[in-house]
Amino acid sequence: MGASLSRVSALLLVVFVALLAGTSAGRAGLAMSQRCDGSCADTLKAWLAAEQSAWFPVLAGPAERFEVAGGQTACPARQGAQPIVHAIVLAPYYRHFIELPGTQNDAVLLKALFEKRGVAPENLHVMNGDAVTRKAVLDVMRSTVACARERDQVVVSFSGGAGSYMKWGTHANAAAFLERRCSNPSLAAETRAELCADTVRDAVSERFLELEKDFNEHVLFTSDAVIVSHEYMAEGSAVSGIRTSELSNFAIQLQNRGADVIFIFDTNYAEDFKLLEQNEAARYKARWHWQRGDATAPPPADAIELFGAGEMAALYATRANELGYETSHTGDVVLGELTFAVSQALRSNPSPTIEQLAREVDRTMAEQKRDQMPVFEATNPNLRFLATRDEPQSNPDRIEVINPKLSRGATPIHDPQMDIVARYSGPGPAGFASIDGVNVEIDANGQFRRPVKLETRGELPIRVYGRDASLLAERRLLFGESETVASLAPVGRRLALVIANQHYLDPAFPTLRTPIDDGKAVARLLAQRFGYTTTLTMASGTQRSLLLVDATKADIQKVLFDLRKSLTAEDQLLIYYAGHGQTDQENTAYWVPVDGDASEDFTWVRAFEITEDLRKLASGSVLLISDSCYAGGLSRDAVKAPVGPRERYLAKSTRFKARQLIASGGDEPVQDGGGGNHSLFTRALLEGLAEMPDKVFTANELFAGKLKPKAIEYAFATSANGQTPVFYRMIQAGDEPESEFVFVGK
Repeated sequence: MGASLSRVSALLLVVFVALLAGTSAGRAGLAMSQRCDGSCADTLKAWLAAEQSAWFPVLAGPAERFEVAGGQTACPARQGAQPIVHAIVLAPYYRHFIELPGTQNDAVLLKALFEKRGVAPENLHVMNGDAVTRKAVLDVMRSTVACARERDQVVVSFSGGAGSYMKWGTHANAAAFLERRCSNPSLAAETRAELCADTVRDAVSERFLELEKDFNEHVLFTSDAVIVSHEYMAEGSAVSGIRTSELSNFAIQLQNRGADVIFIFDTNYAEDFKLLEQNEAARYKARWHWQRGDATAPPPADAIELFGAGEMAALYATRANELGYETSHTGDVVLGELTFAVSQALRSNPSPTIEQLAREVDRTMAEQKRDQMPVFEATNPNLRFLATRDEPQSNPDRIEVINPKLSRGATPIHDPQMDIVARYSGPGPAGFASIDGVNVEIDANGQFRRPVKLETRGELPIRVYGRDASLLAERRLLFGESETVASLAPVGRRLALVIANQHYLDPAFPTLRTPIDDGKAVARLLAQRFGYTTTLTMASGTQRSLLLVDATKADIQKVLFDLRKSLTAEDQLLIYYAGHGQTDQENTAYWVPVDGDASEDFTWVRAFEITEDLRKLASGSVLLISDSCYAGGLSRDAVKAPVGPRERYLAKSTRFKARQLIASGGDEPVQDGGGGNHSLFTRALLEGLAEMPDKVFTANELFAGKLKPKAIEYAFATSANGQTPVFYRMIQAGDEPESEFVFVGK
């Protein structure tokens, strides 16, 4: 009996425990039933995917990879191997979204800023208004990847709207999302019970938030985006733009080519792009994954591996959950907060490191007291903004170039389409090679090859990597159109000092009609065809303009002083003066500044002062072009004709110091006007520079072949006395007889 009772007690205990377990299991089961798993999760994902595809069709297809197939696309011809800065300015205007007038002002400001910092017109792409469509932007990005070279820098700025499906479509609002989907009267009863019943709403909402990361790819809105509501998406919305994955692919392709890329995002939720995170995830073999039972696990077919030497940086106007603002900073001009802050930072430091730029931008934006905080990231905080890198090659002797056969200096291009063939002969097992940033396989003999187009190349990098993607060797091939062009291309800067004096204070010097138009036209042509800039970066890092309009005597003396302190022997300087000129009783020639007094010649600029300043300049070659009366009085030295074969003569002549003068006339008055909107002399100069048949020519050839005959023709067509330009060597300014001032076209 006792034993039986004992078993009963034990049985009751087991039942009790089982009940407790059952209760616990029941609660656990109840909790499990409140989770949105299985078909519930699958349906929720399908709903999110369908709505995202409808409202963000840009996310429906594959992301652009920016691969350059079949060689390179056409690029502007590049002179020499010097790296350059490319800039893309994107400022869409939205007709189906929030009106953002500041975006257009941002584009104007950044265009001026980049031009002032020396970005060449052919490398500056400014897109604004309705033109900023997805297709147009992708086209510019593709061409930039194709044209980017080793150590170039690419700056991309965007001013406008941005967001993700979760930010703009659902606002991460599960209740509103479920209300839209569950209000569909045709929804199946089973699905309604599984996702729409009050008892499961919390569980479905929880799963909704867990899925957010899968539907949160950020997009820059282009001008063809259609967003029906300003606060949230609605039926009829269709977002077009550039995706995070595409920005990442763009950066990686540039970095693999050895170029640096810097993004400026003046937009909402900007930090959500997280490009550095994307960048690090793309490191070579970073996606490798394996588990028991897998044979191999290669990276996804659409993955772009990052293996290049380029750097990446991003300036985000806002944190991940913040809106970006526009503010009127100067009068009625509305600008984006980040764009304004960047422009302010560059006023004091024209080429800051990313860290320096970040701190200065943050300080400026903090002063605005907005609920907006910028975020910055970079692979290297010491990367300089609007400046290119200069890095040594690594073990170039380990790479033997088999084709083309190389000569000393630059290799002339005979066939623009060429197979680059090379062999790696260094230590360590090679994993793969890259030619101009594109991966190629290495065969058992260490050889590798790739077809490329060479007509726009200055420099083409070849690299060999180990199996762990470590850099084993790199070599850079230099290509030029001819050995002469390669040897004559200035190593340093090409600077143009343009002085245009038109409005004089002393009535004795009448107002002239054309100098300002003349000066601007000369500066523009010199920049476009020959790469001259009218901005001087001084030794201190500060910048000053070399385009002087209505310059006083102090202005002229100060700019010549700044040039004397800043130029190096590698720089080339062209000085253009348009304005009044005078002589005194001793036949001393003068330039007349706008504050010159007709009765006091000491207020003018003496030819001797100009000559002495030119003599002191460190610049290797200087050409002075003076469109003024009595300009020939600036020099009295004869000109000798070139001697010897032209190419050898030109190559030799650039080794000597040149100080040469082209003047609109000798000791005679010259005409103000006579050339349409220009003086007849400047008209002849502009036409001559544009019409010279050779890419490389001397100032003497320009004068004798084009400028002088044109100027004489135009002068006698308008005046019985005519006007005869002159060409002199300024020996007192340091000209060496063997020298020539050489123009080299871009």
